[in-house]
Amino acid sequence: MTIPSRPDSPCDRLGKIGDVDASRALPLVEEMRKRIPWTESAWEAMFEAARTAPDPTLYFLNLSRLSDSLPPDDLAQAYERPETARVLGAFLGGSESLPEQLAMRQDVFSVLFLERGYERTGMPDSLLSEAAELSDRCAIEEEIKKALRRWKFREVARIAVRDLARLSDLTEVMADLSSLASAALGGAVRFARRQLSERYGAPMIETVGGDRRECGFVILGMGKLGGHELNFSSDIDLVYLYETEQGTTEGGQGGEPVTLHQYFVRLCEMITRILSEVTEDGFVFRVDLRLRPDGTKGELANSLRSAEIYYESWGQTWERAAMIKARPVAGDVWVGEGFLRIITPFVYRKYLDFTSLEEVKEMKDRIDLASSRARKHERDLKLGAGGIREIEFFAQAHQLIYGGKNPDLRRRGTVETLRALVGAGIVSQKECGTLEEAYGFLRSLEHRIQVYQDRQTHALPQKEGDLLRLARAMGVPGGPALTEEIDRHTGKVRAIYDSLFRAAPEEAGPEISPAVLAVLYPESEEEDIADRLSALGFTDQEAARRNVAMLKDGPSFTRMPVRARRYLGKIAPLILDQVVRSPDPDMALHHMERFLSAVGARTMFYALLFENRKVID
Repeated sequence: MTIPSRPDSPCDRLGKIGDVDASRALPLVEEMRKRIPWTESAWEAMFEAARTAPDPTLYFLNLSRLSDSLPPDDLAQAYERPETARVLGAFLGGSESLPEQLAMRQDVFSVLFLERGYERTGMPDSLLSEAAELSDRCAIEEEIKKALRRWKFREVARIAVRDLARLSDLTEVMADLSSLASAALGGAVRFARRQLSERYGAPMIETVGGDRRECGFVILGMGKLGGHELNFSSDIDLVYLYETEQGTTEGGQGGEPVTLHQYFVRLCEMITRILSEVTEDGFVFRVDLRLRPDGTKGELANSLRSAEIYYESWGQTWERAAMIKARPVAGDVWVGEGFLRIITPFVYRKYLDFTSLEEVKEMKDRIDLASSRARKHERDLKLGAGGIREIEFFAQAHQLIYGGKNPDLRRRGTVETLRALVGAGIVSQKECGTLEEAYGFLRSLEHRIQVYQDRQTHALPQKEGDLLRLARAMGVPGGPALTEEIDRHTGKVRAIYDSLFRAAPEEAGPEISPAVLAVLYPESEEEDIADRLSALGFTDQEAARRNVAMLKDGPSFTRMPVRARRYLGKIAPLILDQVVRSPDPDMALHHMERFLSAVGARTMFYALLFENRKVID
């Protein structure tokens, strides 16, 4: 149906805006014209914002949603300032989920767009103070959960507005998100310690001089949180540490004292629950604790001494790499700084032996395996060839190799590490510039993908409309130009990344089925591999799942030396490949489990199998 129009009518105005679905937008605009007391300047600004919005149709849909829930005067007032109108255009046309939540939070809209809170840059000290005040006002766990979630939304909306409107650069966005996570953790720690100390008494220790004081506790931020590089949908990787196991609590209101270990395990359970439990207000941050000593099999909280012994005795190369970015983010910072000094010789070895070089190569192979799996998405910005993970690994591999002798390379951020590698003469200025530019582009694009629907994804969408929206949000003229720009960056990254450990090709090993590798190394610990096991010929999936886990990690309740674990990692795919080729895979896997359980942690047996492949056959 043709809609009658007149000069300067909403229909005419929409016709002058490119990439807008006028049939959807026109009824919304007509309704808002009746409902909102527009001045002439605000009315003009509303259309002008649509012209620069990443997705003009989405912009009008979100604006209509706001007009349904906010006081009409609020929207009219916000559009009186052209700069605020432009920012609203970027935000409402670049995200689907955040404006939907904003429609239910008039207080946040007022702070951001009437009081111009979007102009404020991140202030870590202010965030810490706010989180502490929230903690002190809350009496029960449900209250602190609600308070932190509502506070977190306000800050994430502010950061997203600044990012989409290009008021903040990538470094500021990542730092603001990281500061927000640290402050939220600080508030959770403050609340949980108060609650548990009332119940069990304060956790006390005796000093060398005979004085008594509270036991120190720290949360180490790992990964992107530790490196001030958090993105909009990042999990936060944490390690919980307390000062010592020697001591008990004082006993609280009618409660018996508990050991320090019991106290801090309960503390960490509460902190994790406060942040990650999904409520009607969502969650604050998803918490990932798999990087703690001994991973999912280890204690939730570790004393400094037990963690030190673990890393000195059993720490692996990937754990050295993980500790590069480790940073105290909440609790008693001095405890964390002291611990990181203690384990510096573990992370940065003064002399790098050939075994370590081999382990770093194996880490690269794991990255390549993850990259090959990512090809099920045509474009995975994180795991795909030339993606974010390869840039990060390039920097960390050089830190592991050279950081022992060159303390200036011991940095947490990816970009600052690349620049330090240039200063050390290890990486050329050209390579650094290429990797830095690609990192900035890919991480910014990753943010715009995630902030659209608040999803933890790194995959480039395939639909033409989504690509166009992302291109406009990135300041690129169209979807094809965006994919060309991605190809340009990832191609250059891949070329530099492939130079790592470039050497003469080794003797080719046996070809391992991708299905076998997918069972041994699933994309995540949560992935259900039952169907994969069935496809490989196993009828008892539960027994096969247990035995495959043992093949990958070693016999249960056995502390394996680093060399034994390395050999097992090399031969596990070969063993499982032979198992699935046998006439009865279930029986073969069962016998393999019995054999390796008898072998236990004896390195020589694993070395024998590694060096004599026919023995495996």
